[in-house]
Amino acid sequence: MNYKEYLNQYLEEKTPDKNSIFLVQGCMEQYLLAETEEEKKFFLSCLENISEKSGVRGKNLFVLYDAADKEIYREKIEDKMESLRQCPRNSDGIFCESQENPTPKPWDFLYEAYPFYMSYETYFHNKADYGDFYLQMRKFEPAMVRCVTWEDTCFLMMLIDVIDSMSKEIFEHYRSLKEIFKRTIKKCMPALTGGETEEKVSLAMGYVIVKACNLKLLNGEKYVPTGMKLMDVPQGYGEDEVIAGLSMMAESVKRQYLKYE
Repeated sequence: MNYKEYLNQYLEEKTPDKNSIFLVQGCMEQYLLAETEEEKKFFLSCLENISEKSGVRGKNLFVLYDAADKEIYREKIEDKMESLRQCPRNSDGIFCESQENPTPKPWDFLYEAYPFYMSYETYFHNKADYGDFYLQMRKFEPAMVRCVTWEDTCFLMMLIDVIDSMSKEIFEHYRSLKEIFKRTIKKCMPALTGGETEEKVSLAMGYVIVKACNLKLLNGEKYVPTGMKLMDVPQGYGEDEVIAGLSMMAESVKRQYLKYE
């Protein structure tokens, strides 16, 4: 897939919205792995553009804070954090719809919010609320996985990004989240290797598995072949912005794995 061509056409013809979160993530990961100044400039420009137009305010704000105008993005970061402080939580401490409706927020909200929240703790809050993450992630952990749903996949994408955003210095909490992740992956493996999986689930789960191997959370020799196979989806899904974003994310973890293999 020609990502530059796709992104130029996307920005020309479409209006980014909250469904663009995976394109934001894909641009972010492509920017972080870019090897030339031309690539860095292109993906950073797309990241800024899509982030601003879509209203996606997640971990991308910290990448933009490091790469662009710190004053502007620090203000955006504080605004987002204040909105999370004001967001209702249910009895499990999970962000929910309202005090009267304790149903957890939808997965697009959670996937944006929790990696942001962890990044904020790591950057600006002296890691003070790391323990809060373990208590909440434990509530999300599925008891059993008979087939891997999009919700299971979003949980694992959220969790791997939370782990990637935290400091290993607070080892107890790092280890606890790592164990939740490993247990959930093990529950998913029979379903992933034993039958057909929806395209976006397959692509996203492959991304999660290979990224986890890159972060040394999983044994690469054991898990990478499965992850690579899951990411090997047929060509032609680039017209869907979710699949396009996931494809960019998948390609970035493949490159990272092959670079340091």
